[in-house]
Amino acid sequence: MFTLIKVAETVLLPPGVILLFGVAAAILALFKLRKSALFIAAIAFVGLYLLSIGPVAEALLGSLETEYPPLSAAASSADSVVILGGGSVAGSPDAQMPLPGGAPQSVSVPASLGAESTVRVLYGFRIAKATDLPVIVSGGAPLKTAGTESEAAAAQRLLVSLGLPQSKIHIETSSRTTWENAVDVHRLYNPRTIVLVTSAYHMPRAVYCFRKQGIHVIPAPTDYQIDRPALSSFFRFLPDIWALRDSTIAIKERAGLLVYRVLHGGLPRTPS
Repeated sequence: MFTLIKVAETVLLPPGVILLFGVAAAILALFKLRKSALFIAAIAFVGLYLLSIGPVAEALLGSLETEYPPLSAAASSADSVVILGGGSVAGSPDAQMPLPGGAPQSVSVPASLGAESTVRVLYGFRIAKATDLPVIVSGGAPLKTAGTESEAAAAQRLLVSLGLPQSKIHIETSSRTTWENAVDVHRLYNPRTIVLVTSAYHMPRAVYCFRKQGIHVIPAPTDYQIDRPALSSFFRFLPDIWALRDSTIAIKERAGLLVYRVLHGGLPRTPS
C-alpha cells in the first residue's frame, strides 16, 4: 500500500501530472490529432503557471494553515506532547555528532533532521518546557537506505542536546505515514489527550488520524509557510519554484485527507 501511494503521488501530483499531460499531448500529436494535442498542452501550460504563482499557492496552502488556531492555554491538560517527523537527511555529515556521554550511535547511517522536522521539534521542546509534559516523537525513515536512523531517533538526540531529560522523551521509529504515526503512537503509549505538534498545513490530516484512534487532540500548529500579510507586488505573479512547491503540498494534503476519509470513514461529531 505504501509503495502504491508513493507511485500515485508521483503520477498525480505536480510536476508528475504536468509531465503526464505533456506526454499525452505528444502522443496525440503523433497521431495527427493536433487540436486535441494543443488543448492538452494548453491545459498543462496554464496549470503549471497557475500553480507556480504566489496568489494561487497562498490560497491553496493558506486555507490549510488557518483551519486550526494556534495552541491554546489548555495544553497543560494533556498527557503528552506528540511531535510528528517531517523529513530527514540520511548520512548528513553533521549527523555524526556522538550521543550525550559519548555513547556510540547504534545505526549504520545517522541522519540529521530536515528543516520542517527541526521547526516542529523546537516548537515541541518549547511546549514541553512550558508544561513539563513528556514528549513522544513519531517518525521512521521512509524511502531511506536500510539502517538509516529514524526521524524520531534524530529528534531525540536534538531534544537531549537542548536540555530535555532523556527520561521524558519517548520515540516511535517505524511509521512511514501520518496514519501510521497515529496508529503506532496509540499502540505503544495509548495517550488519552495529546498536544499535537506538526506543520500548520499538515494539521488537518494529522488531527483526523489521531482522532480516529480515539485520542483527544489539542492542535499546536507550527512551521507556517505563508506570509501574513502577503507581499503586495507584481513579483507574486511570476512563476516561482517555491510557489509550485506550496501548491503541490496543499494538493497532496487535501488528496491525502480525502483518501483517508474514503478508507477509514468520517470523524465522530465530538472528539473521543
